[in-house]
Amino acid sequence: MTLSEFQEDIAKLFLRLNGYVTTGLIIHSDKKGNNKTQIDLVAVRFPFHNQEDRIIQCSEYLQIPPTTLDIIIGEVKGGEEKNQFNPSLRGDHDAIEKLVKWIGIIPQERNNEIIDWLTEELRTKEVNKLGDFPNLTIDNLYSIRPMVFNLDDPPPRNTQKRFVYGDLMIKYIWDCFRPENDRETCSITYPLNLWGHSLTPVLDRKSVV
Repeated sequence: MTLSEFQEDIAKLFLRLNGYVTTGLIIHSDKKGNNKTQIDLVAVRFPFHNQEDRIIQCSEYLQIPPTTLDIIIGEVKGGEEKNQFNPSLRGDHDAIEKLVKWIGIIPQERNNEIIDWLTEELRTKEVNKLGDFPNLTIDNLYSIRPMVFNLDDPPPRNTQKRFVYGDLMIKYIWDCFRPENDRETCSITYPLNLWGHSLTPVLDRKSVV
C-alpha cells in the first residue's frame, strides 16, 4: 500500500464510520490511454441513517445535514499539498459536468444548477474567516458538498477554508475501535478482515497509531 492509498483509505474509513457509502470515480477522456481526472471520494449518506447501538455519535465537525441525502465530493491530500481540488477537476468544465451526470440526482436539463455552483466553489479562494463546508441543497432532498481531507495538516486556521484534518479522523477512528469502556450493544471484538481487503490493513494497530 502506498502512502497516498493509505491516506485515501483513512478518509474512506472515517466517512464509513460516519454512515457514508464511499467510492472513487474515474472521469473518462476521449483520448486513448488518458483519463480526464480521478475523484478520490464520492460519498453518500442517507438522511435516516442510524447506528445507535454503536453508542458513538457522528462527527459534529462534518456538519452533516440532518434532513437531506448528503453527497460529499472528496479530495484527499497529504504532505505540503495545498488544500484544494486538483486543477484537472476544478479547471475543467467538462469533467465537472461528467461528475454531475454520474451522480445523477436531478434530471439532466437541470444539471447546470450543480455544475455552475461546483465550478465556482472549486475555484481557489482566499478567506479571512473559517466558515462552514460549502453546501448546495437541491429541492430540500439532496446536499452536494465538496470537501478536502488532509491527513498531515493541523486544524485549519481562520485564513483557510474548512477541511477535514488528520488528527480529527484518527481520533474518531480510534474512539470507534478502541473505546475506553465496552459497549453492551456493540461488540468491538470480531475479525477485522470483515472490513474488506482495502480497509483491513488500515485497521492494523500499528497503522492507526
